[in-house]
Amino acid sequence: MIGALIVALAFAVAGCSAIEDKIAEEVSEEIVGGIVGGDVEVDEDSVTMDTGDGEVTIEGGGEDLPSDFPGDFPMYGDADLDSTSKIADSNGTVFYVNLVSGDDTIDVYEWYKAEFEGEGWTIVGDMNMTDDSGTTAIVSANKDGMEGSVTVGTTDTGSEIGVILSVQ
Repeated sequence: MIGALIVALAFAVAGCSAIEDKIAEEVSEEIVGGIVGGDVEVDEDSVTMDTGDGEVTIEGGGEDLPSDFPGDFPMYGDADLDSTSKIADSNGTVFYVNLVSGDDTIDVYEWYKAEFEGEGWTIVGDMNMTDDSGTTAIVSANKDGMEGSVTVGTTDTGSEIGVILSVQ
């Protein structure tokens, strides 16, 4: 009898964490829902808000590009994926991707310019500046209902690449 009680208690204690997590999730959904004036659903890697004007989903991650990230947007091959996230609503999706590379900032910037031009993107903005802290370069382009912006900045070990891509 005591052995069965100990086993039951062990299962109860092990399950407390899951119960606490679920309670915290439900409370968070209620609080945020009250603030935005709609329903909020939180799961492991996303938050979905229904505001009455439409639904907005915010996802985060970092190990892979989101499965619906457009394949024809150029991604610098000699870089590691640092983080990704996306915000989707009835108007479209905005992807945020952060990459790190050991390559020089200007080399990455020039690669993006060439890729955009070679893949049928229209460059709508292009700038680079250098100061004592390094180089920051930005190139923006659009194609077929997509608007992308790539910001490349100097780091101690190479470059950090920030991509913002809006898809209608």
